[in-house]
Amino acid sequence: MALEHLTSGIEGQSFFRIHGQVRRVIGLVVEAEGLRLPIGSVCRIKPQSELSDCQDLESEVVGFRDGRTLLIPCGSTDGISPGDPVIARGEKVRVPVARSLLGRVLNGRGEPMDKKGAVHWQATQPIEGNPISP
Repeated sequence: MALEHLTSGIEGQSFFRIHGQVRRVIGLVVEAEGLRLPIGSVCRIKPQSELSDCQDLESEVVGFRDGRTLLIPCGSTDGISPGDPVIARGEKVRVPVARSLLGRVLNGRGEPMDKKGAVHWQATQPIEGNPISP
């Protein structure tokens, strides 16, 4: 009973990292091996090249081919090299939400473009929500 309050916060959590490696990039698609993730899972590609000043790149699992996982990065593939690590984040794509979004204009990354200042996010929601009743 004394540990019950501690264990309730860790139920359902994963305590190991799922990771793989970039094998090739074709256009906007990154092929990685060593990942066994469902479609819609979020990963981080960590460019390792000394010639690259790239930050970690968020990507989403979009398919599979010949035992490899196909990822679409949320940004440019510049700087990605074969062998770069790919780390699973253990979640599906989520978007920040807030009442203050009503009437705002955002770009594809959720950043304000309307010069009305920053958005103060209240929560996140899965991008694949439940449909509402007609």
